[in-house]
Amino acid sequence: MSQKADSTARQPSNEARVTEILDRLPVLQARFLKNVADATLDFSKPIEDEAALVGLPTHDKARAKRRAEAAGQPGYLLTLDESSYWAVATHVDDRALRKLMYEAYFTRASDHGPRKGRFDNTPVVLEILELEHELATLFKFENYAAYALYGGPIEDPFLGERFLTKLNRPTRAKAQVEIDKLWAFAREKGVPRGFAQ
Repeated sequence: MSQKADSTARQPSNEARVTEILDRLPVLQARFLKNVADATLDFSKPIEDEAALVGLPTHDKARAKRRAEAAGQPGYLLTLDESSYWAVATHVDDRALRKLMYEAYFTRASDHGPRKGRFDNTPVVLEILELEHELATLFKFENYAAYALYGGPIEDPFLGERFLTKLNRPTRAKAQVEIDKLWAFAREKGVPRGFAQ
């Protein structure tokens, strides 16, 4: 049993089932991480024309060139590893390439994006959510949030949400200032309002 289950003053309604769930969750969490890692390795974007990489720092371009050579391909090879993805997302001028890499990166191991369905974590996440909810109900909590917060400084999920909302207000105001600056910059560059990430 986990420390969480051991430390709770509540007794579960079915200890054997709690043990099964606590044994199954780490397996699912490991599968989730493996799917993300496999999906990261599964994607690559070959680039033959160096002009598509305008803005990419020299060392990142050299790394993409070495990747292509190692794969026996001409030109450059972009991947979803952290260094490759963030270099493209941060520096490359080509919006279409940045968009492709963004979508590929943030839809890894899902049922969306350019590699949808490959290493899809949707069933894994659904099973985790179902088991976490069941675990909470076995300890007679209304939901998993109440179970997860039990014994902490804020035990009530609704109070926790209000606390986070209160913290969000000043952060949101600062973010709005930044987005207004971004829109002004976009207007200067002729980009229409309403562009997506």
